[in-house]
Amino acid sequence: DEDQYVKFLMNLNQLYPGAGTQVPTIRAKQWYSACYFWPNASPMSPVGNPELNGIVAGQLYDPYTPYIWTQRMRENFKLTSLLTSRSVNHGLMYSEEEQILDPH
Repeated sequence: DEDQYVKFLMNLNQLYPGAGTQVPTIRAKQWYSACYFWPNASPMSPVGNPELNGIVAGQLYDPYTPYIWTQRMRENFKLTSLLTSRSVNHGLMYSEEEQILDPH
């Protein structure tokens, strides 16, 4: 349940404070949160449905996902918008950490 999950994260933060940055807990939260509600009973759209709309996002300098993959994904989903960033990070996962490490 949610209370147990929050207690787990709070305990993790006490054990591994990351020199006050909370980075270990932020990273753990990302991975555990991705699976928290799995399996999900909500039906998903068929894989590869070209009629899907939404946003395909990619970073030009992402160290883990080449931008060409973003472009190819967008080519296959014509109704989506392409969001491009010049970020050197992977996805949006570092935005919270950067604020903690450098709050200014």
